[in-house]
Amino acid sequence: MSNSTEPASSHAQYEDLFQRMLDAVFLLDYETFSVVDVNPAGEELLKVPYRELQGKELLPWIEEEDQADFKKALRISKRRYFPRGGNVSKWKTQDGNKVLVELVICTLMLRNKREVIQMIVKDITKQHEAETKAQRYLEELKTLNQKLEALSITDELTRLANFRSFKTKLAEEHMRARRYGGKYSLVFCDLDHFKHYNDTNGHPAGDALLRTLGEIISKSTRAGIDFAARYGGEEFVIICPETSTKDASNLANRLRKNIEEFPFPNREKQPLGKVSISVGIATFPENGASEQEITQKADEAVYYSKHHGRNRITTVNEMVDPPPPPNKVKS
Repeated sequence: MSNSTEPASSHAQYEDLFQRMLDAVFLLDYETFSVVDVNPAGEELLKVPYRELQGKELLPWIEEEDQADFKKALRISKRRYFPRGGNVSKWKTQDGNKVLVELVICTLMLRNKREVIQMIVKDITKQHEAETKAQRYLEELKTLNQKLEALSITDELTRLANFRSFKTKLAEEHMRARRYGGKYSLVFCDLDHFKHYNDTNGHPAGDALLRTLGEIISKSTRAGIDFAARYGGEEFVIICPETSTKDASNLANRLRKNIEEFPFPNREKQPLGKVSISVGIATFPENGASEQEITQKADEAVYYSKHHGRNRITTVNEMVDPPPPPNKVKS
């Protein structure tokens, strides 16, 4: 080891580069890890002049939780003669600020045969802040896109799936049932005398009724299994995977009773003395070969329920006479 009192960098072949480097460079004693030399960028980083750093360790300038990793990186560098990078730690400066730095560490043999540890310290604080900001922006953008996607498939009033989402889900369920020899039932619901409720109580009250109806349907179906959607206007539909006609009827009857018993405002003014639904049920594959046919059959069963007194459930198999003409207005 050299006994020279001159800064070790004066003996280094890269003295000019050492002084001009924009990143901080520290030369540390190979045994004690104390500072042998530091370039101007290093002094600027810590806001400490070279004379106050010479012969001292850098640990006081490193956040306590990062000191163990820092010492480990220095010890490892003594066994290797190639750059070791990727070490990130938080340092403290003389003026109380904190900076995030990335270290590239290697051993270096000076011309006077003194071996030192060279540590290039890159201040990545602004880079990290920019990356964090960009990451936060991407996460917010992702969340916004998810919300927009949810809005595009959700009925704004009832918060159920909308017609577009229903068509997509039905096609998927039909394909799955055909491929694996499964089944599904379609429960088609139509609110009885909704026009009368709107005309009697006003459209805001009608909207409130539909909103509540959406909540009742959600609570009456099997979470994670059934798929409920607003078909349009006062019509709703539920896709029930791997569900027989009998089980779909039980679900529909539970829903019908929940609606019939719910204390809707002014329900006593309805023609039936309550708010009610008429339901039609069709099941694949026994009632049709395509999703379009299943939907049509379930819709015909709804007409049948309307034609035979309302507030009832009709399966395709229960229709003993032809359904009413398709141009008959539901209400």
